[in-house]
Amino acid sequence: AIYAAGKGIGYQEILDFYYPGTIISTTGQSTGGDPMSNTRAQRLIELAQKEVGGAYVFVALGEKCTPGNRSTYANRKPAHAEAIKRACQVLNGSRPSCVGCRYNGKRIFDCRGFTSVMLKEATGRYLKGSGATSQWNDLSNWAERGPLSTIPDKPCVLFSRSKSNPNVMSHTGLYIGNYVVIQSGGYGGTGVHVGPLRENCWTDWAVPVLLY
Repeated sequence: AIYAAGKGIGYQEILDFYYPGTIISTTGQSTGGDPMSNTRAQRLIELAQKEVGGAYVFVALGEKCTPGNRSTYANRKPAHAEAIKRACQVLNGSRPSCVGCRYNGKRIFDCRGFTSVMLKEATGRYLKGSGATSQWNDLSNWAERGPLSTIPDKPCVLFSRSKSNPNVMSHTGLYIGNYVVIQSGGYGGTGVHVGPLRENCWTDWAVPVLLY
């Protein structure tokens, strides 16, 4: 069991191996951190669901979607400037104001900004690292992690390895349980969107240290 845990296999799978059919539950008497009825995890789900419909902007960290904030990131990241401006009806010249824009009143995130900001608001701690790869590689971020085949059915962070370089994580999102994922950009939609867990899109999972 210790060896399996050291390899990133979750406690639920380990228990099921030694004690098939075991059901984990709470007596209601616990005073701390039962992972199956956890207020921080529930808070994370609620926060992420609230942001569905927000806009994807490279390296953004949850600022309000305004032409000014978009311009700031466009100026910081010239390689992404055209895409950032093209998605804004004011900056692309199609309308004089934000009225009628689907992102009006929403927030802007990139993929690692979305996961990190949601976790900060749910647990009080940002993920360390400026991108998906550095977040994954910083072991101080995680209580447990493993390949997608061992994912526990509880909220955690998903990662996708680059097919051309398996040492690089090309995308990240939030798994909220029941085979549902919320992510910014990436697979299956634009902006912050919700969709099914696609096994061909994700490769790894990780549980943040303060979530449970």
